[in-house]
Amino acid sequence: MVNPPFDINYFLSSCTNLEKSYEHLLKEKKLYELKLNQALISLQEINEKYEEERKNNLDVSLRISEQTHKIIKNENIFEDVQRQNEELKEKIEEINKEKELEKQLMEDKIKILKIQKEKENEEYEKQMRILKNELLKLNSVIVELDLDISSKDKEINNLSSYLKSCKEKHDKVVIEYEEKINDLIKQNEEREKKNK
Repeated sequence: MVNPPFDINYFLSSCTNLEKSYEHLLKEKKLYELKLNQALISLQEINEKYEEERKNNLDVSLRISEQTHKIIKNENIFEDVQRQNEELKEKIEEINKEKELEKQLMEDKIKILKIQKEKENEEYEKQMRILKNELLKLNSVIVELDLDISSKDKEINNLSSYLKSCKEKHDKVVIEYEEKINDLIKQNEEREKKNK
């Protein structure tokens, strides 16, 4: 069975396309890893700010409580102080709720990013498997071509040997005929001399 001719342009184009696909996938992977790292840094900053504000709010609450206990002795302003204290507590609770909400939103965002990253990694691994299979196929074609080339080389060597042998035989025959022709010429010249 005769193998189809090897298309070197197609082979080179396939190698280039595989290399570009591989580079594109690597760039996408690095980009999403960078986004995830930035999101994690933002979450850490939010947690630190939340903890700092919680401590500040606790200090404020303690100071308010101390002042309240001192002012309680004065019955005329007790109710007003108590009301202000409640308002401050409500504000603190609102701030804490807002911070908790921000924290939850950031955690949800990170979860979504992690899911996206997992999907992208799965797609990346899938593409890598496809690329590996393509490379295996190309390697198989290369092996077949090498075998075919080796076989052709043997045929060429055999033909070269045969041609060399034929040339030697031909040269030998030519020499023999030249000798015979020279002999005939000499014989003819001698006959002509005798006839004269």
